[in-house]
Amino acid sequence: MAPFVSLLQAIRRTIDKKTVEVYQLFNEELNLVKKEFNTKTVDLPPMYPHYAGSAAWARMLKRRIDRPMNVRTCCLMNTQNY
Repeated sequence: MAPFVSLLQAIRRTIDKKTVEVYQLFNEELNLVKKEFNTKTVDLPPMYPHYAGSAAWARMLKRRIDRPMNVRTCCLMNTQNY
């Protein structure tokens, strides 16, 4: 019984460590997007209309955040079933 408990504790420590790493990566990405969004100049290709191009650029930044967040939410929902 004791080896099983120690194995579970080791697994739990590993999961906690990896969870912290994932949140740090997400936080770094969020800060990069925030910094890029707060820049006053938007580099758009010349064929993009000004306002529509700016909206497409903002949507692209939002997707950079949404994609990892959706993965995290999906993983959390899957682990709650166990």
